Amino acid sequence: DHGILNAVIEAYHRAMRQKLDLVLLLPALIPIIEHPMPLRGDRLDGIADTVARWEAGGGLLFGTLDFATSAGIPGWASDPELRDEENSLLRPEKSAIRNAARAAGIFVIDAAYLSVARKDDAEERKKKVLAGLEMSTAGSVELGFDGRLVIHPSQIEIVNGLYGPSKDSVNTALRCLGLWIKSGGGVLIDPVKGDMIDGASIRGVRGHLATVEYGVEVAIVPTDHVVTVTGTTVEAAIKEAHRLLGDPQ
Repeated sequence: DHGILNAVIEAYHRAMRQKLDLVLLLPALIPIIEHPMPLRGDRLDGIADTVARWEAGGGLLFGTLDFATSAGIPGWASDPELRDEENSLLRPEKSAIRNAARAAGIFVIDAAYLSVARKDDAEERKKKVLAGLEMSTAGSVELGFDGRLVIHPSQIEIVNGLYGPSKDSVNTALRCLGLWIKSGGGVLIDPVKGDMIDGASIRGVRGHLATVEYGVEVAIVPTDHVVTVTGTTVEAAIKEAHRLLGDPQ
């Protein structure tokens, strides 16, 4: 209930302000949606609006496994084949969470893909797991999520590759922005692709280009602690994640 969330946040905020002089040190607020209850009525919008008012920022995180269990979907925890269909089975729920986040102006993060390809696995299983991760992540990107959790270094390259901008998409975005600026704004037609370019599409272009400026940021979440790794390249982030987790490549 977002009323309870508001009360908890206010109490926490007061306590933190007594200990900290700078609001910038406050942690981001990221509620996990892992039960159908928040999707009833206007509760989800209330939660998203509460996060948007949090001074340190934040977003919504979809807890797929717990949500599926709470919703009574059998076999989710034990059946990888079923989990591979999550973007179709839970499309309405994921879309509702995305819409609430977008309306509030906050980010939205998808749950981790729970199957992991380890070094000593058979090659056939590795290929199957990574193909499942790629399919699941591509579906999450299509649904408009900003990123997803990862639980093993082997997942980082695929996840960052699909959520991050490609060279072609960056070049296209830069060309569209250049055309729009050269024309003085307004509405025009892309002479190469024939697509309309207007203020709304330029906002999307600028948002896409903004992701390029911040390099790569990934979070590795093993069972006992959380490690955040930041690097300027995917390769550097993966190497550092392996080192911190004691899992040599």
